[in-house]
Amino acid sequence: MNAGAIRKWRIARWYLGYAANQVNWQGNVTVALLVLWVALVCTIDLPLQSETQRIAIQLGKIGAGESGRFSRESPLRRPQDPTLEFIDSLPSNTRYLEQLLALNQLADKCDVIITSVHYRYEQVSGLPITRVAMAMEVRGDEKPQHAFLQRTLNAFPNLAISRLAYTRDTDGASTYKQKLDVDLYFQAHPKAAK
Repeated sequence: MNAGAIRKWRIARWYLGYAANQVNWQGNVTVALLVLWVALVCTIDLPLQSETQRIAIQLGKIGAGESGRFSRESPLRRPQDPTLEFIDSLPSNTRYLEQLLALNQLADKCDVIITSVHYRYEQVSGLPITRVAMAMEVRGDEKPQHAFLQRTLNAFPNLAISRLAYTRDTDGASTYKQKLDVDLYFQAHPKAAK
C-alpha cells in the first residue's frame, strides 16, 4: 500500500474506535446490524438484481425473435368470453344418446349396476345450453363404485355431479347403494358443420 492509503486507513480506524467508545452497547448493536445489512445487500441482492435484469433482456430478445408472436395485435392476446368458450367446448345435443349408452357401458366395465335412472331435459336460462339432469341409483362394491365415479368424471368433461350419497345395503352384504344427481351439458343449437 502507498503511504496515503495507510494514513487514511489509520484515521478511519481512529474515528471508528472513538465512535465505538462513545456509544453504549445498544448503539454498537445497531451499527453492527446496519453493517451486516449493507454487506448482505452488496453480496446477495445486487448480484441477484443484475442477474434478473440479464435474464429479462434475454427473454426480451427471444420474444422479439419469434416474428411478433407476442405482439399486442396478436389475436391470441385478445381476451375471450369464457362463456362462449365453454359453450363451444360442449358436445352437440344430438350426442346425448351416445353418452348415455357410454355411461351404461362404463358401469358394466366397472362391475357396478345402474338400478334406476330418472332424467329430464332442461334449457339453461339465457344460454344455448341443454342440461340433462339425471337421478341415478348405482349398486356394487365400494372400490368398483369409486372407480366408476373416477372414470365417469374423466370420460365425460361435460358431466357434473351435483349430489352423491352412499348407503350400505341392509342385508349384511358388502354392497353399497350410491345415489347420484348428475348433470350432462350439451349445446342446444350446435353450429352447422363447415
